[in-house]
Amino acid sequence: MNLAELQRKTPAIPPVENYYGGVAHSNLSIPDYILVFARRTPQLLGTLQKNFDHHHRFVLIVNLETGGAVGIDRQVVRFGEGQSVLIFPHQFHHYLNLERDRLNWLFITFELKTPDSLMALKNQRCDLSPRALELLGNLLDCTLEPGFRQQGVNNVLALWLALFLNELLRAERVPQPGRGRGGGGTQAEIFVERVHQFLVGHMKENFTLGELARHLRMSESYLRSLFRRHFGVSIGHYVRESRLAKAAGLIHNSDLNFSQIAEECGFDSVYSFSRAFKRTNGISPSEYRRFVRSSSADRATSKVADEKPLPGSPAPPE
Repeated sequence: MNLAELQRKTPAIPPVENYYGGVAHSNLSIPDYILVFARRTPQLLGTLQKNFDHHHRFVLIVNLETGGAVGIDRQVVRFGEGQSVLIFPHQFHHYLNLERDRLNWLFITFELKTPDSLMALKNQRCDLSPRALELLGNLLDCTLEPGFRQQGVNNVLALWLALFLNELLRAERVPQPGRGRGGGGTQAEIFVERVHQFLVGHMKENFTLGELARHLRMSESYLRSLFRRHFGVSIGHYVRESRLAKAAGLIHNSDLNFSQIAEECGFDSVYSFSRAFKRTNGISPSEYRRFVRSSSADRATSKVADEKPLPGSPAPPE
């Protein structure tokens, strides 16, 4: 776009009939505390599960190479190259059925004061339109600028991401395979989803492997091998991680005491819950609660400080 092109466009602008009206925005939320990084091997995907600080953040995954799937709560979302998936805070998720060992997935994690504004994207996969790809390119260009990570506040990056999310909201969501008429998905997809549904639906219960096997109508040994083949971890590990992910959400978003949280998440006692939580996350449940609360307060204070004008800067207009 140059000056001559702008000059040709202005005569087409319709006249204003009401100078007290105007165009408002709808559901445009500005993300905060944005992190942008890439994962190139399946082994690196597991590192996202081991950092207790990621529980309360949105995780946007953009698939640039190699199809795969993400198990999110009760369902499995499969997405290919040129598609994206948004995981909401405290949604337990696991990476499944990668087509190749080489991948190129872009991760953008962020916080948002109005999460309901993105509700239409929950548990959905979206095709990336040409406009979305253009916005994503602008966002990446912003992160590649020298000194980007040393900047405390970057309004341009936040606006590019807000526009990208808005474009995803406008795009048509891609139906999940097997959800429509005449199809039930592949056997692997059916198995993975049935396991997800059972685990989430029985989270409070201290169920046994035998009960899960009987629900799926297979032997325990076959269930173990099939589960590891599709999930990449043992059933015991997967159940424990899903319980702890739910517990992290309750610690962050509720005032339940730790005994109540342990019961909600299927632990025998508050002691077994505390031991499991600290063994996995490196800190106790009480330390985690203090961390997320103090972290939010510290970030708010830090942001105010970052946005203060430098000495000698002109005062803003009143």
